[in-house]
Amino acid sequence: MQRAEMLAPRDPDVMLMRATLLSAQGEKAVAEAQFLHALEGMTDAQERALARLALGEHLTRNGDLEGAQHAFEAAAKEDQALLVAQLRLASFLLFERGNSDAAIEAVERSRRARATFEASRLRSLATYLTWAVQCETAGRYEGIAQIAQRSTSTAEEAFVTAAGHKPLAILRRQAKIASLLSQRKADLHLEGRWTAADLLNVACANGDVDSVKLLLEAGVDPNAAGQDQAIPLISAVLSGSQATAAYLIERGADPERRLDGRTALDYARDAGDWGLIRMLQARTKRSI
Repeated sequence: MQRAEMLAPRDPDVMLMRATLLSAQGEKAVAEAQFLHALEGMTDAQERALARLALGEHLTRNGDLEGAQHAFEAAAKEDQALLVAQLRLASFLLFERGNSDAAIEAVERSRRARATFEASRLRSLATYLTWAVQCETAGRYEGIAQIAQRSTSTAEEAFVTAAGHKPLAILRRQAKIASLLSQRKADLHLEGRWTAADLLNVACANGDVDSVKLLLEAGVDPNAAGQDQAIPLISAVLSGSQATAAYLIERGADPERRLDGRTALDYARDAGDWGLIRMLQARTKRSI
């Protein structure tokens, strides 16, 4: 890389390559400056749009969502015919920002250029999640039937997708939504990034006993390990929810299951949560 810089120190492509390497090495500020320097030397609209996309990804990885949104919006404006820029903006607005209305607007702009399956999928997910917010706040449930008839995504896909992103976590304190999807025969045992076990552990980590009840009633194993071998009972204990932990045990969760060699009771002791300690002690017949 140093040899390339000596030969072409101001070449935008070389600078962009260096920025990408710096980003991968965790050099946030230096990499961002290098991205901006590379942009200064670019005149082609598509090249500038792609560079801004790279900058947006860098900022997203480093938690600067405001800066990332600005970069993705600028990329979409640089070359309005570049679908990857339009769709990345839409997915960012939906998944990282949780703004389904803005995501739908961005998708519609891309569809005016060219309709694609990815655009249709993003629009369907955003529509489901917009409906979910309206349903939770205003008690309107009838809209899902109309959405389902014209959607390229299923209700359960929207449910699982939302559970995987903090700004979209429908599972979080929204058991009404989960219950409705379950009533519509949503398959909670989905393969992919987010499984039924993952959903259960998300609900337990949120201390959301209503969603835990829904998932267990749908047949999810109360001992099912989620990502990183997360254990539902321990997730519930870490959330501080005695009600969730107690319900899991009632439904067959094993208090002796271990994470990193430690039981739920061990984690309760670490937290100094005497309510949980007493409840777990009573069920495991172990001394404090």
